[in-house]
Amino acid sequence: MFAYSMLYPLTDNIMDHSSLTKTEEVDIHHMVELIESKYDRVTYPKVYESILEIHNAQFESLRQQYDDMATDEMIRITFHKGAASVIADGYLVLGELTLKKKYAISNQ
Repeated sequence: MFAYSMLYPLTDNIMDHSSLTKTEEVDIHHMVELIESKYDRVTYPKVYESILEIHNAQFESLRQQYDDMATDEMIRITFHKGAASVIADGYLVLGELTLKKKYAISNQ
């Protein structure tokens, strides 16, 4: 959980500032290594898919800074990013999520 808790703001900050220092790059790799030490990619692919989904949502949220968009689109993007984060939390705590657990987590 520590690694994910640190990975999310590290990657979010990079998206916001579009620059990556060597230290930040090392920190990101270290956080991923910590996650990999608990959840290998073959046994727990959903852990990594959920982290990738956060990255996709972070990338999509950049549109809010540069595109003229309707409020409902901004809300959709914001909720997508938040929900992706919560689902990843669930995978990182439990390793796997049933459909019932995913539904419960995303509706909190």
